[in-house]
Amino acid sequence: MPSTSDRENDPLLVPAFTGSLDANVPAENVVLSHYMAEARRWLAVSEASDGKVFFGTGNTEALARRAAGLRTLAHLRERAAGALEGQSEQDQRAARDELASELEGLRRMVAGYNGSFPPGSGREVLLAQLGSARDVTKATEARGLIAKYALPVLLFTAGAFAEGVIGAYAEQCLDRLTKFLAG
Repeated sequence: MPSTSDRENDPLLVPAFTGSLDANVPAENVVLSHYMAEARRWLAVSEASDGKVFFGTGNTEALARRAAGLRTLAHLRERAAGALEGQSEQDQRAARDELASELEGLRRMVAGYNGSFPPGSGREVLLAQLGSARDVTKATEARGLIAKYALPVLLFTAGAFAEGVIGAYAEQCLDRLTKFLAG
């Protein structure tokens, strides 16, 4: 176990505990923190120095931020060890196109849904959010920006429609988004 002085001198060692709520782990660069009332969980997104994005969830904002930061830190350690290979620009574009297509498919499913919508969300609001997430995904390569638009609406949709086909499809979109952000 590293000593306290080792932890203070090495920015890649995570402290054994935090002394305050605003303490963070090395490489934690939170670009989004959002409370998901439907799931009663916090979501945080951390962006690595190479532009890859990782997210975490937790019962508190601090836990969500730490989870996202730890995933970012693990990625940076793997990259520093030479264990990661980068995707080509063509592969990245293909992954973005697939994600945009999945978002459009989810938007069409919501548009055709005849049931009642969860409290706090109407059909038109959800359709606009899904359309915006799709449009941003098509328009930019910035993973952090794509995460800001797509992640909250996908988490909401997956949680709000958890018992049905729309929720399952939103979960698939979340998996694709996770792979794209970390890819």
